[in-house]
Amino acid sequence: MASTSVGINVSRKLEEYDWQIVNQLPHFSGIASVIGSSIIIITVLISRRRLCNPYHRLMLGLSCYDVVMSFFMFMAHWAHPASSCGFNPECEARGSVASCDAFGFFYQLGAIAIPLYNVALSTYVAVSTTRNVFWKNPTFYRLFDLPFHLFILIIGVIQAVIPQLLNDYNTYSWLCMVTPVDWDDDKEEYSRGNLTTMIIYAYANLIVVVISACYVTVAMTYSFISVLSNTEYQSKNRNAGLKVAGVGLLYTIPFFITWVVPSIFFFIFLDDWYQGDFDLTQFTRYFGLVWIATFLPLQGFFNLFVYFVPICLQVAGTEQEYTPAAQESQLEVPRVENSEECSEAPADESTMFKEIYDQMC
Repeated sequence: MASTSVGINVSRKLEEYDWQIVNQLPHFSGIASVIGSSIIIITVLISRRRLCNPYHRLMLGLSCYDVVMSFFMFMAHWAHPASSCGFNPECEARGSVASCDAFGFFYQLGAIAIPLYNVALSTYVAVSTTRNVFWKNPTFYRLFDLPFHLFILIIGVIQAVIPQLLNDYNTYSWLCMVTPVDWDDDKEEYSRGNLTTMIIYAYANLIVVVISACYVTVAMTYSFISVLSNTEYQSKNRNAGLKVAGVGLLYTIPFFITWVVPSIFFFIFLDDWYQGDFDLTQFTRYFGLVWIATFLPLQGFFNLFVYFVPICLQVAGTEQEYTPAAQESQLEVPRVENSEECSEAPADESTMFKEIYDQMC
């Protein structure tokens, strides 16, 4: 009788929350991120000048990974195998094992590639705000830019292929990720997937995100200190340097919201499932799943706004220069050059921050 009472209480607690919204939110956040990343990709590809610049190439690479991952997050439970519905008439799974495997592959690829691209972006900003000539485009390309793209691609694909070969991509909430499913009491094992593999990948993903977050924080702090601590810079050049560091900081905030917090929730959920060290309340579990469903797919959407900050500020600054008063007095104010030709950053330290910031436009 007591156990029945406990079961009823648990059921009532579960009914207090709208769990269906967890399955619906990724459709909206996922498509928003797909649109955001797609706009960045198009903006870079149509401009030869941007394709020549390491910053825009890093944003192109980041957005390519994000747009594919966000698409599958938009699909959410629609990509789950239809066979997983059983006799549930409300189940909206329309996919197959293959679609879930593809979802899991691109999710795991993005789980490693996107944090590493945030590391690359913060490194670019940190290097760009130093006085060292290392930040020049040709040197940066040879020593960092291209090798880093290749490193992310190779590491990302290898670690994403392994669970694919082991049939470890399965359904978890609205996701397909490395997790076991369908416990068999007779065989005392999961019919698909492996718990050990799940634990390894859960810890690996968390470690990559935490280390990336620490690195990004240190790099952004260094950028601001580097600009502010040098009194030799002219006021306009220092302000431009702060703008460059500010753009890097703006990319950091979405990274924490969309990856760091969800990774912590995933770790807590894993531990609660496997070891039970955390005594999770239903509210904590519900809040965590809603946060993940809302923000995990959204980095491309946030990146879009940050990416266009320098462009919008440049346009606004140009419009302010061409005021009616200036025209009446026939003041000749030079327009901001925005040539589509490839160009290197000048060696003149008195204007280097302004040139770097202009290249972000």
